[in-house]
Formats: sequence, C-alpha cells, structure tokens
Amino acid sequence: MVAGDILSGESADNAVLTFQPAAGVEVMLTYLDTSADTNAFSLYNGTKALVWTPSGGNFISHRPWNVKIGITNTIYYNEVARGAGNRTAYSGVQTK
Repeated sequence: MVAGDILSGESADNAVLTFQPAAGVEVMLTYLDTSADTNAFSLYNGTKALVWTPSGGNFISHRPWNVKIGITNTIYYNEVARGAGNRTAYSGVQTK
C-alpha cells in the first residue's frame, strides 16, 4: 500500500480485531462503527490501552462516528466485539 490508499476492516462476531500498520506506515482512521453499545475500541501500544465504549458516555449517541485517529506501528488500534452477533468496523486512509 502507498499513501492515499483507502483501507477498512470488520471484526468477526464476538471477536477482537487488531490493526497495526507496518513499521514506518501511518494511517488516519476516519470512520468507526459498531453493532452494539457494549463493544469497545482502543488505542494500544503493546502494554497500555486507551479504551472507550459507546455506552461509556465518550461518544454522542448515534453511530457511526466520523473521527480522525492517527495510528502507527507503535500506537495501533483494537476493536472488541462483545457478544454473539456483535461486530465492529473501521475505515481510513494511509498517510505515510
């Protein structure tokens, strides 16, 4: 992939989806969606996570969310779909 390429991903039901770009690559996530308010999103550095959930009051009440979240190989992205039939999704663009 090169800068400007569009990317996206979707978790399986009741699963964790991790997106960690290759070394030297940077990505701007622009869209997040979830099928349930109990699902969780996080930025992760391999040790610590900044976790947020739709039900945690961190988001406005409707989905999906238009966001600007930069991720790299060292600070990357996790989605956790909790429960049968629950999924999460993201999309963005490679910036470097």
